[in-house]
Amino acid sequence: MSKINVKEATRRLNEVNLTSNQEVVRRWIRQGKIKASKLNKASGYDISSFELEKFIRKRLLIEAGEYPDYDKGFKDGYAARKTLEKNANSRGGDNNEILRK
Repeated sequence: MSKINVKEATRRLNEVNLTSNQEVVRRWIRQGKIKASKLNKASGYDISSFELEKFIRKRLLIEAGEYPDYDKGFKDGYAARKTLEKNANSRGGDNNEILRK
């Protein structure tokens, strides 16, 4: 399993039209979207090429609308919020109070 740095990862992500910005790659790493290990502040991140390719496949499927788990989670969450809002409105309650619970 080979390791690459942020610059090389950005180059690969640019090839598949996901991003050409190294800061975006670093943000995705901090958010846990791309798995990487931090070497040190000067050296930056060490990214597994396997993990990067896994991220690329998942991201391209999501953008193409072909990632059912992502879509299902989004729709389920949206439906649950609408149900809570509907119930709050029928009782004359405050939507925000119910949604915060």
